Amino acid sequence: MQATAQAPQAELMPYLTDFLAAGRICSLDVDGETQYWLPETEEMLRERTAHMLADYHAKYPLRRGLPAAELRSRCFSTWKQKQLQALLAVWQAAGVLVVDGAILRSPDFSNQPDTAQESVLQRIAAAYAEAPFAPPDWNELMRQMHIPADSAAEYQLWLVENGWLIRAGELFFSSEAIRRAEEICRGLDGADGFTLAMVRDALATSRKYVQAILEYLDEEKITKREGDIRRFLQ
Repeated sequence: MQATAQAPQAELMPYLTDFLAAGRICSLDVDGETQYWLPETEEMLRERTAHMLADYHAKYPLRRGLPAAELRSRCFSTWKQKQLQALLAVWQAAGVLVVDGAILRSPDFSNQPDTAQESVLQRIAAAYAEAPFAPPDWNELMRQMHIPADSAAEYQLWLVENGWLIRAGELFFSSEAIRRAEEICRGLDGADGFTLAMVRDALATSRKYVQAILEYLDEEKITKREGDIRRFLQ
């Protein structure tokens, strides 16, 4: 606006204040700088965002919401990150949407499964609980349960995001299995640490599963590997 009017912003402030009071322009505070734009533009972007969220929730009902990066690439590609963050904060305060970290959702949306989905999720969780330290292969389990690949991906994401399953490398374990495995490893830990072979014998399972569990504990900074020995960091 300043460039168009060919006048310093200080001279424009009385007009800007009047236009804001009359609702003829909107303002957005970005990193200490006030930016101005038309209400029609804000309304158009707000409606487009609301429709995008509704479509995403309908397509992916088990997901927490729309990644903010996807919204930016599709609707705000020319905006700077700080501009979009400022606008999303305004919209959240106005109840237009909810910002959950890097995820956006409609205020009335919940990714809780319906009755049929809950039944499938319980069956999957039960399969992993039955063999905590030798869990089923995910793809094979999905074939046995006759779950299509696209639905399987959504169930997997929900189970991991909600803490029912934990991914360790290419494998999945129940969260309880990981908790129990950590507890057993702590019991084996001594002055000389503990080895994969010790854990394998204690869990009565194969090296493949133990290695995945131990590498997960390493990645989470719970344990540290020193050659063939591991020690707890906390």
